[in-house]
Amino acid sequence: MLAGSGKELAASPGAVSLALDASPAGLVPPDAAVALKHDFVDRDGLPARILPGPRRPATGKAAHMRLIAPFVPPLAALLLSASPHSSARGVAVERSDIRFVSTQMGASVEGVFRKWKANVDFRPRDPARSRAEIEIDLASIDLANEQSESEVRRPSWFDTRQFPTARFVSTAVRGLPGDRYEVAGQLSLKGITRDVMMPVQLKRDAGGMSVAEGQLTLQRLDFRIGDGPWADTDTVANDVVVRVRMVLPPVG
Repeated sequence: MLAGSGKELAASPGAVSLALDASPAGLVPPDAAVALKHDFVDRDGLPARILPGPRRPATGKAAHMRLIAPFVPPLAALLLSASPHSSARGVAVERSDIRFVSTQMGASVEGVFRKWKANVDFRPRDPARSRAEIEIDLASIDLANEQSESEVRRPSWFDTRQFPTARFVSTAVRGLPGDRYEVAGQLSLKGITRDVMMPVQLKRDAGGMSVAEGQLTLQRLDFRIGDGPWADTDTVANDVVVRVRMVLPPVG
């Protein structure tokens, strides 16, 4: 699903664009040419090592259980940061994620999707012109347990062989006081499309980056997630909380 994906982040006064499958236009700047050499000729991984964003080593069980941020090819981000046509200085890849919380037998179960791509045109000064598309590779689910991950890929749950992706497309964005927004759209999951609405709060982190955080509650049975004996909501709750966090360059 995510073959050849990358992130393109472009900022203008009052607008930030975050797009995947980027192909930088025009001449490749010198810094980007060096990155290309290291990525495709030397293959020494240098671009990945010099990208912005914290890196914390993890080994053994800790590495397996760590919630993994969405994958973005490092070369695309480096080309972006070197582009003279963009005011963005990079993207905080490791701090952006899509995760969820469900309840099973009274206990909370948290998961994250390792692979997803987005095309977001966010305009805080003109929110009605904002647009967002998000596509999630359902097979990339991370529950910190391989047996559970294999189970939820089966037909009773996500049925990832027949329905490999979930997709959200915004239909309207409305601005509210206090840097808050309502993003309405359609969510397609397991062959079913339903209208949803996600409240979003825009904040700044300590480093001056813009952080868009949203949360919505879905009813899993509306999408036939957990068929058969798993449809019993006393065993697995019907409500699933989905949380989206994207770290972007500062927007005005």
